[in-house]
Amino acid sequence: MQQFPALKDNEVALMRAQFSTGHILDENINLAINDDQPVYTIFKNLDEAIIAAQKIIEENSSIECVIYGKENAFIKYVSPKK
Repeated sequence: MQQFPALKDNEVALMRAQFSTGHILDENINLAINDDQPVYTIFKNLDEAIIAAQKIIEENSSIECVIYGKENAFIKYVSPKK
């Protein structure tokens, strides 16, 4: 799986997973099985990442998102409402 990115300033990283299994998904919503598949999407700030996560989940309710800060610090979990 892709290494955690080096984040700058207020940047955050969003990662997607299959809600029912927890399997990590790449940026194209495919199961991440190779190191060259990007699983983290970097955003300028938390607000942009939350908006993107909500949009991803609205489009596909079988996905959950996790947002991380610098040094892989957990910030927020966004899941489908079930």
